[in-house]
Amino acid sequence: MTQEHLFLRESPYTFVRTAVMKSKLLGKEQLKSMLSMSPSEITRILQESDYGEEINQLGVSYQGLELIDHALARNTVRNMEKLRRISNETLQKVVDSYLQRYDIENIKIILRAKYLQQSSEEAKRMLVPAGIWKEQSLLKLLELPSIEVIVRHLGMPSDAYAIGLYHFTTTQNLATLENCLDQWYYQQLADLSEHIRGEGQVFKRFLKEEVFIKNLLIVLRLKTQGAPAEEIVPQIIAINPAVKYLFQQIAACPWKETIMHIHDRKLKAVVEKSLKAYEETGSLVTLEIACRRFLFERTTLLQHQNPLSIDVILSYIFQKEIEAANLRLIIKGKKLGMETSFIEEQLMV
Repeated sequence: MTQEHLFLRESPYTFVRTAVMKSKLLGKEQLKSMLSMSPSEITRILQESDYGEEINQLGVSYQGLELIDHALARNTVRNMEKLRRISNETLQKVVDSYLQRYDIENIKIILRAKYLQQSSEEAKRMLVPAGIWKEQSLLKLLELPSIEVIVRHLGMPSDAYAIGLYHFTTTQNLATLENCLDQWYYQQLADLSEHIRGEGQVFKRFLKEEVFIKNLLIVLRLKTQGAPAEEIVPQIIAINPAVKYLFQQIAACPWKETIMHIHDRKLKAVVEKSLKAYEETGSLVTLEIACRRFLFERTTLLQHQNPLSIDVILSYIFQKEIEAANLRLIIKGKKLGMETSFIEEQLMV
Protein backbone atom coordinates (compact mmCIF):
# COMPACT_ATOMS: atom_id res chain seq x y z
CA MET A 1 0.00 0.00 0.00
CA THR A 2 1.32 3.45 -0.93
CA GLN A 3 2.05 5.61 2.11
CA GLU A 4 -0.02 8.80 2.20
CA HIS A 5 1.63 12.20 2.11
CA LEU A 6 1.96 14.06 5.40
CA PHE A 7 1.64 17.84 5.30
CA LEU A 8 3.60 19.52 8.09
CA ARG A 9 2.46 23.06 8.64
CA GLU A 10 3.29 25.59 11.32
CA SER A 11 1.79 24.65 14.66
CA PRO A 12 2.50 27.61 16.98
CA TYR A 13 0.82 25.99 20.00
CA THR A 14 2.96 22.85 19.80
CA PHE A 15 6.19 24.69 19.02
CA VAL A 16 5.73 27.23 21.83
CA ARG A 17 4.92 24.49 24.35
CA THR A 18 7.98 22.55 23.19
CA ALA A 19 10.13 25.67 23.57
CA VAL A 20 8.92 25.94 27.18
CA MET A 21 9.89 22.30 27.75
CA LYS A 22 13.29 23.01 26.26
CA SER A 23 13.80 25.95 28.63
CA LYS A 24 13.66 23.47 31.51
CA LEU A 25 16.69 21.53 30.30
CA LEU A 26 19.75 21.81 32.52
CA GLY A 27 22.35 24.35 31.47
CA LYS A 28 26.02 23.76 30.78
CA GLU A 29 27.14 25.36 34.05
CA GLN A 30 24.62 23.34 36.08
CA LEU A 31 25.99 20.10 34.67
CA LYS A 32 29.60 21.11 35.27
CA SER A 33 28.83 22.15 38.85
CA MET A 34 27.56 18.62 39.53
CA LEU A 35 31.03 17.23 38.91
CA SER A 36 32.15 18.42 42.33
CA MET A 37 28.93 17.47 44.13
CA SER A 38 27.99 14.43 46.20
CA PRO A 39 25.03 12.24 45.11
CA SER A 40 22.79 13.88 47.73
CA GLU A 41 23.74 17.37 46.47
CA ILE A 42 23.02 16.35 42.87
CA THR A 43 19.67 14.96 44.00
CA ARG A 44 18.76 18.28 45.61
CA ILE A 45 19.61 20.17 42.41
CA LEU A 46 17.50 17.79 40.33
CA GLN A 47 14.67 18.02 42.86
CA GLU A 48 14.44 21.73 42.10
CA SER A 49 14.40 21.12 38.34
CA ASP A 50 12.05 19.35 35.93
CA TYR A 51 13.12 16.08 37.57
CA GLY A 52 11.51 17.10 40.87
CA GLU A 53 8.30 15.13 40.29
CA GLU A 54 10.21 11.91 39.68
CA ILE A 55 12.68 12.46 42.53
CA ASN A 56 9.81 12.96 44.98
CA GLN A 57 7.84 9.96 43.71
CA LEU A 58 10.80 7.57 43.70
CA GLY A 59 12.49 8.88 46.83
CA VAL A 60 10.57 6.46 49.06
CA SER A 61 11.98 3.45 47.17
CA TYR A 62 15.46 4.53 46.07
CA GLN A 63 18.27 6.78 47.17
CA GLY A 64 21.58 8.15 45.98
CA LEU A 65 22.77 7.36 42.46
CA GLU A 66 20.11 4.66 41.96
CA LEU A 67 17.38 7.22 42.66
CA ILE A 68 18.84 9.60 40.06
CA ASP A 69 19.12 6.84 37.44
CA HIS A 70 15.47 5.78 37.85
CA ALA A 71 14.32 9.42 37.87
CA LEU A 72 16.10 10.04 34.53
CA ALA A 73 14.27 7.19 32.85
CA ARG A 74 10.84 8.06 34.23
CA ASN A 75 11.27 11.77 33.45
CA THR A 76 12.16 10.98 29.83
CA VAL A 77 9.01 8.87 29.48
CA ARG A 78 6.84 11.63 30.99
CA ASN A 79 8.22 14.31 28.69
CA MET A 80 7.94 12.21 25.54
CA GLU A 81 4.32 11.41 26.40
CA LYS A 82 3.68 15.12 26.92
CA LEU A 83 5.26 15.85 23.54
CA ARG A 84 2.74 13.51 21.93
CA ARG A 85 -0.18 15.12 23.76
CA ILE A 86 0.64 18.63 22.60
CA SER A 87 1.22 17.58 18.97
CA ASN A 88 -1.46 17.45 16.31
CA GLU A 89 -2.17 14.19 14.51
CA THR A 90 0.36 14.74 11.72
CA LEU A 91 3.13 15.81 14.08
CA GLN A 92 2.36 12.80 16.28
CA LYS A 93 3.13 10.45 13.38
CA VAL A 94 6.54 12.06 12.91
CA VAL A 95 7.26 12.15 16.65
CA ASP A 96 6.23 8.50 17.11
CA SER A 97 8.42 7.42 14.21
CA TYR A 98 11.40 9.33 15.58
CA LEU A 99 10.85 8.04 19.13
CA GLN A 100 11.03 4.45 17.93
CA ARG A 101 14.76 4.85 18.58
CA TYR A 102 13.86 4.21 22.22
CA ASP A 103 12.11 1.00 21.15
CA ILE A 104 15.22 -0.12 19.28
CA GLU A 105 17.47 0.57 22.27
CA ASN A 106 15.06 -1.22 24.62
CA ILE A 107 14.92 -4.24 22.32
CA LYS A 108 18.73 -4.33 22.26
CA ILE A 109 18.75 -4.29 26.07
CA ILE A 110 16.31 -7.22 26.10
CA LEU A 111 18.34 -9.19 23.55
CA ARG A 112 21.54 -8.65 25.53
CA ALA A 113 19.79 -9.60 28.75
CA LYS A 114 18.59 -12.84 27.20
CA TYR A 115 22.04 -13.52 25.74
CA LEU A 116 23.77 -12.89 29.10
CA GLN A 117 21.02 -14.71 31.01
CA GLN A 118 20.27 -11.68 33.15
CA SER A 119 17.17 -11.65 35.29
CA SER A 120 14.07 -9.85 34.01
CA GLU A 121 14.26 -7.49 36.98
CA GLU A 122 17.84 -6.54 36.12
CA ALA A 123 16.92 -5.82 32.50
CA LYS A 124 13.77 -3.93 33.50
CA ARG A 125 15.84 -1.38 35.43
CA MET A 126 17.65 -0.41 32.21
CA LEU A 127 14.55 0.07 30.04
CA VAL A 128 13.34 3.54 29.04
CA PRO A 129 9.84 2.95 27.56
CA ALA A 130 9.55 6.34 25.86
CA GLY A 131 8.82 4.95 22.40
CA ILE A 132 5.77 3.18 20.97
CA TRP A 133 6.39 0.00 22.99
CA LYS A 134 5.11 0.56 26.51
CA GLU A 135 6.61 -1.08 29.59
CA GLN A 136 4.17 -3.99 29.74
CA SER A 137 4.82 -4.91 26.10
CA LEU A 138 8.58 -4.79 26.69
CA LEU A 139 8.25 -6.96 29.79
CA LYS A 140 6.33 -9.55 27.76
CA LEU A 141 9.27 -9.68 25.34
CA LEU A 142 11.57 -10.31 28.31
CA GLU A 143 9.54 -13.39 29.24
CA LEU A 144 9.91 -15.01 25.81
CA PRO A 145 12.18 -18.09 25.82
CA SER A 146 14.89 -17.16 23.30
CA ILE A 147 16.43 -14.43 21.15
CA GLU A 148 15.00 -16.03 18.01
CA VAL A 149 11.47 -15.97 19.44
CA ILE A 150 11.87 -12.37 20.64
CA VAL A 151 12.96 -11.17 17.20
CA ARG A 152 10.05 -12.93 15.47
CA HIS A 153 7.63 -11.17 17.85
CA LEU A 154 8.79 -7.67 16.93
CA GLY A 155 6.40 -7.29 14.01
CA MET A 156 9.20 -6.47 11.58
CA PRO A 157 9.25 -8.00 8.08
CA SER A 158 11.44 -11.10 8.08
CA ASP A 159 13.84 -9.71 5.47
CA ALA A 160 14.70 -6.89 7.92
CA TYR A 161 16.26 -9.27 10.43
CA ALA A 162 16.94 -12.53 8.53
CA ILE A 163 20.66 -11.88 7.95
CA GLY A 164 21.21 -10.72 11.53
CA LEU A 165 19.36 -13.69 12.99
CA TYR A 166 21.25 -16.14 10.79
CA HIS A 167 24.54 -14.51 11.78
CA PHE A 168 23.62 -14.79 15.45
CA THR A 169 22.61 -18.44 15.26
CA THR A 170 25.87 -19.33 13.50
CA THR A 171 28.30 -17.16 15.49
CA GLN A 172 26.45 -16.32 18.75
CA ASN A 173 27.38 -12.66 18.10
CA LEU A 174 24.62 -10.06 18.50
CA ALA A 175 26.35 -7.22 16.61
CA THR A 176 24.90 -7.90 13.15
CA LEU A 177 21.42 -8.50 14.56
CA GLU A 178 21.55 -5.20 16.45
CA ASN A 179 22.73 -3.47 13.30
CA CYS A 180 19.72 -4.90 11.43
CA LEU A 181 17.46 -3.21 13.99
CA ASP A 182 19.21 0.12 13.38
CA GLN A 183 18.94 -0.31 9.61
CA TRP A 184 15.23 -1.05 9.86
CA TYR A 185 14.62 1.98 12.11
CA TYR A 186 16.44 4.47 9.90
CA GLN A 187 14.85 3.04 6.76
CA GLN A 188 11.41 3.62 8.29
CA LEU A 189 12.37 7.23 9.05
CA ALA A 190 13.78 7.72 5.56
CA ASP A 191 10.61 6.34 3.96
CA LEU A 192 8.51 8.64 6.14
CA SER A 193 10.64 11.66 5.24
CA GLU A 194 9.94 11.08 1.54
CA HIS A 195 6.22 11.50 2.20
CA ILE A 196 6.48 14.66 4.29
CA ARG A 197 5.47 17.93 2.67
CA GLY A 198 5.50 21.50 3.94
CA GLU A 199 7.92 21.94 6.86
CA GLY A 200 9.38 18.46 6.37
CA GLN A 201 12.63 19.57 4.71
CA VAL A 202 14.17 20.29 8.10
CA PHE A 203 13.36 16.75 9.24
CA LYS A 204 14.99 15.30 6.11
CA ARG A 205 18.11 17.39 6.58
CA PHE A 206 18.55 16.30 10.19
CA LEU A 207 17.96 12.64 9.30
CA LYS A 208 20.52 12.80 6.50
CA GLU A 209 23.18 14.22 8.82
CA GLU A 210 22.45 11.75 11.60
CA VAL A 211 22.63 8.75 9.25
CA PHE A 212 25.88 10.07 7.72
CA ILE A 213 27.50 10.29 11.14
CA LYS A 214 26.10 6.92 12.22
CA ASN A 215 27.55 5.28 9.11
CA LEU A 216 30.86 7.08 9.47
CA LEU A 217 31.28 5.74 13.00
CA ILE A 218 30.28 2.22 11.91
CA VAL A 219 32.82 2.19 9.08
CA LEU A 220 35.68 3.68 11.10
CA ARG A 221 35.00 1.43 14.10
CA LEU A 222 35.11 -1.68 11.91
CA LYS A 223 38.22 -0.41 10.11
CA THR A 224 40.04 -0.07 13.45
CA GLN A 225 39.14 -3.71 14.12
CA GLY A 226 40.76 -4.72 10.84
CA ALA A 227 37.52 -5.64 9.05
CA PRO A 228 37.79 -5.76 5.22
CA ALA A 229 35.42 -3.70 3.04
CA GLU A 230 33.28 -6.74 2.16
CA GLU A 231 32.47 -7.20 5.87
CA ILE A 232 31.87 -3.49 6.46
CA VAL A 233 29.45 -2.79 3.58
CA PRO A 234 26.58 -5.01 4.88
CA GLN A 235 26.62 -3.00 8.16
CA ILE A 236 25.98 0.31 6.39
CA ILE A 237 22.62 1.97 7.00
CA ALA A 238 21.78 2.35 3.32
CA ILE A 239 18.64 4.50 3.37
CA ASN A 240 19.06 5.14 -0.37
CA PRO A 241 21.45 4.08 -3.19
CA ALA A 242 23.52 7.29 -2.92
CA VAL A 243 24.27 6.66 0.77
CA LYS A 244 25.21 3.06 0.05
CA TYR A 245 27.56 4.03 -2.80
CA LEU A 246 29.27 6.77 -0.74
CA PHE A 247 30.01 4.48 2.18
CA GLN A 248 31.11 1.67 -0.07
CA GLN A 249 33.80 4.09 -1.24
CA ILE A 250 34.69 5.09 2.33
CA ALA A 251 34.84 1.43 3.40
CA ALA A 252 37.24 0.63 0.57
CA CYS A 253 39.52 3.68 0.76
CA PRO A 254 42.69 3.97 2.89
CA TRP A 255 42.12 5.29 6.40
CA LYS A 256 43.63 8.74 5.82
CA GLU A 257 41.48 9.35 2.73
CA THR A 258 38.24 9.13 4.72
CA ILE A 259 37.91 12.89 5.17
CA MET A 260 38.01 13.41 1.39
CA HIS A 261 34.46 12.05 1.28
CA ILE A 262 33.11 14.53 3.87
CA HIS A 263 31.73 17.63 2.17
CA ASP A 264 30.45 19.56 5.20
CA ARG A 265 33.43 21.76 6.11
CA LYS A 266 32.70 21.92 9.83
CA LEU A 267 32.15 18.17 10.13
CA LYS A 268 35.29 17.55 8.09
CA ALA A 269 37.31 19.65 10.56
CA VAL A 270 35.77 17.78 13.50
CA VAL A 271 36.59 14.38 12.00
CA GLU A 272 40.11 15.39 10.93
CA LYS A 273 40.96 16.58 14.44
CA SER A 274 39.46 13.47 16.03
CA LEU A 275 41.31 11.10 13.71
CA LYS A 276 44.56 12.72 14.78
CA ALA A 277 43.53 11.99 18.38
CA TYR A 278 42.88 8.37 17.38
CA GLU A 279 46.40 8.06 15.97
CA GLU A 280 47.73 9.17 19.36
CA THR A 281 45.40 7.17 21.63
CA GLY A 282 44.11 4.26 19.53
CA SER A 283 40.58 5.10 20.67
CA LEU A 284 37.61 6.45 18.69
CA VAL A 285 35.89 7.84 21.80
CA THR A 286 37.02 11.38 20.96
CA LEU A 287 35.49 11.07 17.48
CA GLU A 288 32.20 9.66 18.80
CA ILE A 289 31.83 12.50 21.30
CA ALA A 290 32.83 15.12 18.73
CA CYS A 291 30.25 13.84 16.22
CA ARG A 292 27.56 13.82 18.88
CA ARG A 293 28.45 17.40 19.77
CA PHE A 294 28.30 18.34 16.09
CA LEU A 295 24.72 17.05 15.84
CA PHE A 296 23.85 18.78 19.11
CA GLU A 297 25.11 22.13 17.78
CA ARG A 298 23.41 21.59 14.42
CA THR A 299 19.99 20.95 15.96
CA THR A 300 20.36 24.08 18.09
CA LEU A 301 21.29 26.12 15.03
CA LEU A 302 18.42 24.75 12.94
CA GLN A 303 15.96 25.47 15.73
CA HIS A 304 17.01 29.13 15.82
CA GLN A 305 16.79 29.32 12.03
CA ASN A 306 13.37 27.61 11.97
CA PRO A 307 11.60 28.58 15.22
CA LEU A 308 8.19 27.45 13.92
CA SER A 309 9.13 24.12 12.38
CA ILE A 310 9.36 20.44 13.28
CA ASP A 311 13.00 21.08 14.19
CA VAL A 312 11.90 22.61 17.49
CA ILE A 313 10.57 19.18 18.44
CA LEU A 314 13.52 17.23 17.02
CA SER A 315 15.93 19.57 18.75
CA TYR A 316 14.18 19.07 22.08
CA ILE A 317 14.14 15.27 21.79
CA PHE A 318 17.80 15.15 20.80
CA GLN A 319 18.88 17.56 23.55
CA LYS A 320 16.82 15.65 26.12
CA GLU A 321 18.71 12.50 25.10
CA ILE A 322 22.00 14.37 25.51
CA GLU A 323 20.99 15.69 28.93
CA ALA A 324 20.11 12.19 30.16
CA ALA A 325 23.37 10.81 28.74
CA ASN A 326 25.37 13.55 30.47
CA LEU A 327 23.69 12.94 33.82
CA ARG A 328 24.23 9.19 33.52
CA LEU A 329 27.87 9.81 32.68
CA ILE A 330 28.26 11.94 35.80
CA ILE A 331 26.61 9.43 38.16
CA LYS A 332 28.41 6.46 36.56
CA GLY A 333 31.72 8.31 36.78
CA LYS A 334 31.17 9.05 40.45
CA LYS A 335 30.15 5.46 41.12
CA LEU A 336 33.34 4.16 39.48
CA GLY A 337 35.55 6.80 41.11
CA MET A 338 36.63 8.42 37.83
CA GLU A 339 38.65 11.63 37.83
CA THR A 340 36.50 14.76 37.54
CA SER A 341 38.58 16.06 34.64
CA PHE A 342 38.05 12.81 32.69
CA ILE A 343 34.27 12.97 33.16
CA GLU A 344 34.20 16.62 32.10
CA GLU A 345 36.04 15.78 28.87
CA GLN A 346 33.32 13.26 28.00
CA LEU A 347 30.37 15.61 28.62
CA MET A 348 28.44 16.67 25.53
CA VAL A 349 27.80 20.35 26.24
